[in-house]
Amino acid sequence: MQALEDEGRRVLKKQRVCADQIHRQLDLLLTEVETAKAQLVEKQDEYRRKRSRGRPAETTVAPADNQRSDDVDHPDEQIEVRDDEMEHIVQEFIERVKLLNLDKSVADELKTLHVALAKYGKQIDKVNVTDRGSVGQLIAEYLYHDGQIDAADALCQEAKLTLPGNYRECFVELHSITSALKEKNMTPALEWSRKNRRELLRLGLDVEYELVRVQYLDLVESCSDVMDAVKFASEELTRFHTSHAKAGIAALPAMRKLVAVMDTKMTNWETLEELPVELPIPDEHRYHTVFACPVSKEESTPSNPPILLKCGHVICKACVKRISFNMTRRFKCPTCPVEQTECETRELFF
Repeated sequence: MQALEDEGRRVLKKQRVCADQIHRQLDLLLTEVETAKAQLVEKQDEYRRKRSRGRPAETTVAPADNQRSDDVDHPDEQIEVRDDEMEHIVQEFIERVKLLNLDKSVADELKTLHVALAKYGKQIDKVNVTDRGSVGQLIAEYLYHDGQIDAADALCQEAKLTLPGNYRECFVELHSITSALKEKNMTPALEWSRKNRRELLRLGLDVEYELVRVQYLDLVESCSDVMDAVKFASEELTRFHTSHAKAGIAALPAMRKLVAVMDTKMTNWETLEELPVELPIPDEHRYHTVFACPVSKEESTPSNPPILLKCGHVICKACVKRISFNMTRRFKCPTCPVEQTECETRELFF
């Protein structure tokens, strides 16, 4: 392990040296580029100055002045001379870059670094011997978890893997139950929950009741005769009275009042966003967090959810719309002076 650490430090040192060398070579290249650029700009400025001197001479100086008349009468020659000088500067730049031999220098530095990395990789392979059995077992467990039972069986057979005795059977049963649930068949899940009822109750999981409750609700929605649902409830839900009747009985008076209110208003309660009466639910049976907006003092609803601001404060969506002029401009948090836009906020889920 000490040899591996020493080799790692050598690789890091070589990497830093390689980076420094490459940066130095690039700096030389940039210096040459700046030099050539400055020379080209200087030539351009010199050419402009000559032209600016030659234009007034065309109107104020007599043609007898041979030197100035040559400057004016032969503009093509001036352009040709300028182009030759520009080309000479570019050629000199190319020659200087070739002398730097950047491509070979960078390639050599990278080659030495790759050699060091390859050596370090061999050291890692020597120290860390791959446990193929553990890797194969990990893959097989994943395949069982994912429901790919046939693939997991084939892997265990080919790799000669040994898993705990009932490991495979547990996942085969689990995926048969989930497959049945996807087809709305809860019979396998109910049989399993009843078989393991004592262990589930010890863990505080009332799986059997939840499954029976879903069955009952499906029956209420789909059956044509309500007495079928009543019969199912009397047969299947009676065993849960001792554990679930307390909360239900507490809500019965409010539910009777709800029926009376709905009858007087001729309204279907299923169309309402919230019930017109409050159900008295003990704190131990409250499973959902209720958010009250600190600005509007209203409780959140699916259409008016809590919104987390950039600063960390939370207000309802309606307030965000109002203070941002319907999401069209930046706004300040009502609690602190932080400014933000609507895109910087996000919906909060409790």
